Amino acid sequence: MEGNVETLLPGNVPGSGRKTLFPFLLILFTILVFAPSLPYGFLTDWDDHAFIVENPLLVPSLAHIRTLLTSTFQDLYTPLPMLSFMADKALFGLNPAAFRAENLFWHILSALFLYGILRELHFRDIPAFVAALLWAVHPQKAESVVWITERKDVLCGAFFFASLFFFLRSLRREKVPVAATLCGLLALASKPAALPLPGIMIVGAICLYGRKRPLAAYGKVLLLPLLAFCGMILYSFFVTAKGFPGGMENRFLVVFHNLFWYPVTALLPFELNPMYPNLKEWAWRSFFLVPGVCGTFLVLFFLYRSIAVKRIFWTFFFITGGCMIPVLGFLNYTAMDFCDRYNYLVSACVLAFVFSGVENGLFRHPEKRKTVYFLLFLYAAVFALRTFTYLPVWKNCDELFTYAVRNGRPANQAALENGVMSAVKSSNASLLREFAYLMRSDHDAFFPQDDHLLHTALFLTAHADLVEGKREEALAHYLDLAQLIMKGELDLMRPKEFLPVLMRGGAETSLLANSPASALFFFREYFKVKKEHSREYFYMREKYRALLEILKKRPHEQEKNNAI
Repeated sequence: MEGNVETLLPGNVPGSGRKTLFPFLLILFTILVFAPSLPYGFLTDWDDHAFIVENPLLVPSLAHIRTLLTSTFQDLYTPLPMLSFMADKALFGLNPAAFRAENLFWHILSALFLYGILRELHFRDIPAFVAALLWAVHPQKAESVVWITERKDVLCGAFFFASLFFFLRSLRREKVPVAATLCGLLALASKPAALPLPGIMIVGAICLYGRKRPLAAYGKVLLLPLLAFCGMILYSFFVTAKGFPGGMENRFLVVFHNLFWYPVTALLPFELNPMYPNLKEWAWRSFFLVPGVCGTFLVLFFLYRSIAVKRIFWTFFFITGGCMIPVLGFLNYTAMDFCDRYNYLVSACVLAFVFSGVENGLFRHPEKRKTVYFLLFLYAAVFALRTFTYLPVWKNCDELFTYAVRNGRPANQAALENGVMSAVKSSNASLLREFAYLMRSDHDAFFPQDDHLLHTALFLTAHADLVEGKREEALAHYLDLAQLIMKGELDLMRPKEFLPVLMRGGAETSLLANSPASALFFFREYFKVKKEHSREYFYMREKYRALLEILKKRPHEQEKNNAI
């Protein structure tokens, strides 16, 4: 690569006559890695039910389309993904394979446009291919592809990269970027993570043009997209009207964690967990305090020394930093605290940044090219293998939540509740005990004055004992819960969903343990909280009537009944 920065935008991008080979290989390898996940079902306890399976707004109608275009869904303004779900549901019904195949299609398109961007920036075909492949088969991309609700990731990425690709072409040809503007608007309609797009275009134009263009040339390529993007951002801002996430301490911890976590895991996916970590616990760990900070500065130093044209270094530095702005937790713009668990855009910027150093280094040391290419392909193979082995975690909610609680201490309250709900519904005793342990330890470490976690842990333990047939242990725990109910002190997670389960479990355990007095209490409490006339309701009513008939024949049991 020559010292003139204008070589980043050549008239003819150098190639080796293999213009279709590497895009084809990129498509092939991405499909091979993610194809095993296509038959997986919906993750109904992990937002798929709210966004897709039970979402009344997905019934096609002008009123519903207008609602999706003018309002948020779960604090996010994401009309394009919601409209795509509507179209999929109308075309394919509730076929998860069709939904997931579309996710994979948009992910592949994102990878192709990323490859195209790197080629437009004068990367050789092999480094551009490996960088795009590393990004496409990165283990963190499992969440964006396999979790159907995260279509906002793949749609945002496809149109974000498409916008930058067409912008670079317009910049080189000095044309008004109409296609780039349209794609950018679709990216902003897909996810708030596209917020940095106008800033990236400004940085790119300034760094690549420098002082060699008049102001009019900048206006020709920047005016239309900036006006359109600013209008879209302002509109979505007023639609969401979202406040700052959390207090100052929480925002500081978000910045501290994300500033190093996102770039580091783009290169070394050491932590794969679909739930957000407990930031207070992370703050006391030394990984990001010493090795993380030192490692980041070492990589930056390596890149600065490797890249001959320093303007290229600063271009990628500011673009990567700009893409991180939405996940630093300081913007008063929609739900930006942990914009997403594995930022789709940041990882692409980090890889492009690193490979710009590789590209420059290979230009100055061509004799090392074969060795470097071998190591890069090996690196990509390791990524692909790790992704392939990680995919089964997303097969169903039980697998997902079991993996999540065994590989970290989650702090996302909504996700935690979804996991508990999945364990209760599936009667997964092992997972129930995992969550009970997690809640007790969280209570001891962070919430010693709050009984909410302790009471929920007691309920989960009782339910696990019932599932495993431990009658005496289960009855003891249910009787402790009964005492809390009678005192009006029970503080249970999701009481509307869990109280009927608790009462039914208490009644069944009492009957199994031959304790009709406690069974009578749980039956009566069950009918207070379970109003709808479901099949379970009628089943419990028949059990209750049978119990009353038994008690009528045992007058000596009346004193025990009154005791509880």
